[in-house]
Amino acid sequence: MFEKPNLCNISVVPGSVPLAVLAAFGFPGTCPVPESPNLGFGSGRPDAYAVFFISVAGIWMIFHISATATGDAPAKRVSGNSGGELSHAVVPVPIPSVAGLKIAARSVSCDDTGGDFYDFLSTPDLDGNRVRITVGDVADHGKAITPLMISARACLHKHAARAGTLAGIANGVNSEFVNAVEDSGQFMTLYSLDIDTEKHRLSWVRAGHHPAIIYDPDTDRFELLKGSGIAMGVDPDWRYTEQYKNGLCRGQIILIGTDGIWEAHNADGCMFGKHPVLNIVRKHAGAGPERILKMVFDELNVFMAGEKAEDDATLVVVELS
Repeated sequence: MFEKPNLCNISVVPGSVPLAVLAAFGFPGTCPVPESPNLGFGSGRPDAYAVFFISVAGIWMIFHISATATGDAPAKRVSGNSGGELSHAVVPVPIPSVAGLKIAARSVSCDDTGGDFYDFLSTPDLDGNRVRITVGDVADHGKAITPLMISARACLHKHAARAGTLAGIANGVNSEFVNAVEDSGQFMTLYSLDIDTEKHRLSWVRAGHHPAIIYDPDTDRFELLKGSGIAMGVDPDWRYTEQYKNGLCRGQIILIGTDGIWEAHNADGCMFGKHPVLNIVRKHAGAGPERILKMVFDELNVFMAGEKAEDDATLVVVELS
């Protein structure tokens, strides 16, 4: 029987580092990490990174929720708009340095915490010319869903360290995620993209998520990076397959986002859609991913005009340089 994710049963004392973090890295005077901690995703000893990640994320979540509830820490806002439409900036994930790529990313929750995330997976076969980007969206949002999202990310890193393919990672995570959500009706959409700048090649796995978009400024053409694959947490026997695209060119732009952007509605009931995003990419293709990212969220906030967002919003922008 699955127990709700408990952040590795870590005991947090204000002002101190969790014992599990210290133990994971072999500091003296700490108790050993349990051989089978309850991550909410099966059993077995996690690697040090997974323990560290869950610990830090859990500490941030606990203190952020506590501070917000008591009014000690005002929420970070994406813009100066006081309507709270996209108000809580998620702690950013460090962006790796990859030859021939410029990357910008942002994730914003509509509540104190959320179910959206982006991450960069490390596998033994990666080198300085490749990156694996993952964007996920755990159904629903809010404090109850955040531990599940944190555990899902830890599970991704665990399988990334063991499997050599995106499909292998996705299949492993799905199998455990099904057990995690049981019959709750919760699920997670996921999109994982591998960019190889040396071979000028893309490979990806899509699990019920909106397809990534690639734009070629030389031809002024947008292409959806599609692929079959249902959301995770639905069918334990589903097997994901990788899709491929060759012939990457300098200047091309890749977008991976969540439906909190495309499906955002304003007070008039109008949907933001993808056309404004595509127009921004077309207009600012030579200005770099940071500029594109900023313009998308600025435009979205203008569109919302103070209306509170109903979903989290995440976007990763990549430029082949």
